[in-house]
Amino acid sequence: MLSILDEKAKEDEDLIIEELLSCIDRKKSLLFNAGAGAGKTYALVECLKHVCREKAEILNYHNQKAICITYTNVAANEIKNRLGNTDLILISTIHERLWEIIKEYQDELLTIHLDNLNKQVDELQQEIEKNDVYASLEKAPKEELATLLYERQKEFYQIYGKDAKTFRTQFYNIFPDFKSKIGNVEKFSKTCSKIIRIKKYEQCILSIENAEDGYTQVKYDARNNKDYLHHMKISHDTLLQYSYKIISKYNELKRFIIDQYPYFFVDEYQDTSEKVINILAEITNYSNKINHPVFIGYFGDSAQNIYDEGIGIGIKQYCREYKNINKQYNRRSCSEIISLSNKIRHDDIAQRSVYKDSTGGSVKTYYGSEEDIEDFIRASSAELQEKATEDKSVHCFLLVNKIVAEHAGLAELYGWFNGTPFYKRNYGILATELLSNDVNKLGEIERYLYNLTEFFFLCQKDDTPLLDIISKELLVSLNIESVAKIVNALKKMTVTSLKEMILAIETFKNDIRRDLHEKKSEILIDKAVDSITGIERFSMDNFIEIVKRVLFQEEVTAVEQIEALLNLDKEIFYRWYQYINRNYEEDIIYHTFHSTKGLEYDNVIMVFGDSFGRSKSYFNHYFAGYNQELENNELKLYRKARNLLYVAATRARTNLRILYTGDYQSKKEIFDSIFGKVELWSKAADFA
Repeated sequence: MLSILDEKAKEDEDLIIEELLSCIDRKKSLLFNAGAGAGKTYALVECLKHVCREKAEILNYHNQKAICITYTNVAANEIKNRLGNTDLILISTIHERLWEIIKEYQDELLTIHLDNLNKQVDELQQEIEKNDVYASLEKAPKEELATLLYERQKEFYQIYGKDAKTFRTQFYNIFPDFKSKIGNVEKFSKTCSKIIRIKKYEQCILSIENAEDGYTQVKYDARNNKDYLHHMKISHDTLLQYSYKIISKYNELKRFIIDQYPYFFVDEYQDTSEKVINILAEITNYSNKINHPVFIGYFGDSAQNIYDEGIGIGIKQYCREYKNINKQYNRRSCSEIISLSNKIRHDDIAQRSVYKDSTGGSVKTYYGSEEDIEDFIRASSAELQEKATEDKSVHCFLLVNKIVAEHAGLAELYGWFNGTPFYKRNYGILATELLSNDVNKLGEIERYLYNLTEFFFLCQKDDTPLLDIISKELLVSLNIESVAKIVNALKKMTVTSLKEMILAIETFKNDIRRDLHEKKSEILIDKAVDSITGIERFSMDNFIEIVKRVLFQEEVTAVEQIEALLNLDKEIFYRWYQYINRNYEEDIIYHTFHSTKGLEYDNVIMVFGDSFGRSKSYFNHYFAGYNQELENNELKLYRKARNLLYVAATRARTNLRILYTGDYQSKKEIFDSIFGKVELWSKAADFA
């Protein structure tokens, strides 16, 4: 199967590539839509190769580059590997590329940063005035409270989140001159936290205005998606905001970008933030205004938009003047998979295989109950493994994140996060922030844990280069003897729990600092440890305070629960690290639906019902809206469910087994029109 090309289909594919290349030559911006398995990355790489072949002379003459931005580092590496060695194409994530462009404009960035700090102060000031206790104070007591909270913030955060009685008692002990009644402890403590933040921002504003050391540049760290505005550090989202503001405000910067980068290629446009699309629109509009055209090429598929932050179908409003090119062919799956995928997708892209020998796969759909899931997975896996001649692994997609975590050996870790107040309120994002295979999507605390685990994981490997675990800046500043001490200290670190991992890093830092007496080296050690952990001024106390602040704002048992996290076995974190990096060893591999994006497997099992997350009718919106004229929110809900089903089904190359556990009888007609023959699952199901 999938070895004999259909010559007519191949000719059509070649014509599509020619059309893409013609647009590049004419600098006619384009929107390339290709369904799952259509060879989108191949088309993108062919376009990049064309630029290297045909535009090299003029690009080199003008010292110009083409830019290719991707959604993830994994995608960037894939394109680099396919394209080969060239210095004409800058391939990176959008955040990396934007930072490279704007980081040299520090005067302008400082202005934008100051504006943001002042805006944050104004908004926080309005919020704290809503607290009756604070609002009732005169100006002088307000200022005194702010000063005391700022000076004794560490003591305040040690009682933050404790029960009301304990908080009141200890608060008055810390701040004996505060005579007012606290009132509602939860609301008051949050107000105090905002007061501290205001004070930090105000101090930062003064330091910037006085051009103090450390306050003359805005910094961005790709490893940490958390703003520390008062420390001049911005996160991924804030980087996009600053980039848009600086590019839209300064025509000179737009002109520089246009002169330096005449070609822009955007991979997976559907997952790209609208802020990025707006940035490129600013560049395009200005290029037209000065009659200096640039080329913008968007490559993707709106039906594979499964992340809320992605532009998705909304890209069309930005591309009304662009050349729209659709590709209908599929190079991934057997025709049986393609046929079902077309019915799920149900729009103007209906794929067919580019191969003559595309038949021979299989799709079988059943309906049953949640009690059937384990039996269905076990029986279907056995059937698929028996049929397989080469790859016997089976990939099982589940919507129930808890079950995915259990099968991956991560039940304790998932259960701990699931039990925190933050994820009780934000359950819908837990799977993404804990189980995503894209590190950039991990939550704030999860990213800290990932950084810690990766450090220890790499330290256990004898072949790990030192530069992978210690910053180059630190290594080049030390002599051979000092480097040897670092290596020995790393190799000696043996731990059994998260708590021991954190304490070991503290010990490692202190040991190295004791051996090195130069002030410069001590600063570099701190910077190296901060880069390892993603936590500024890393320590056990600092880590606990961050966890309390992010996940336990309303939980009186925060201390006990955090202790439970710290006592989890390190092997759980190692398994989690391996899962995030897709290092699987089992015959049956479990995934969340979202985590399968961009992947493909021979044998796939899908299990879904009516609900997803906290929505009891998530997929009902899809079936109810099928063949209907929809608008506004109904259309949005339909597309969200449709896209998730489409992405999951199109991961399969050869065999697909589906179990639907929702209310089949109420939607039998429309369900059968999509999935074909649907049988009731039973333990005696015939797989013949």
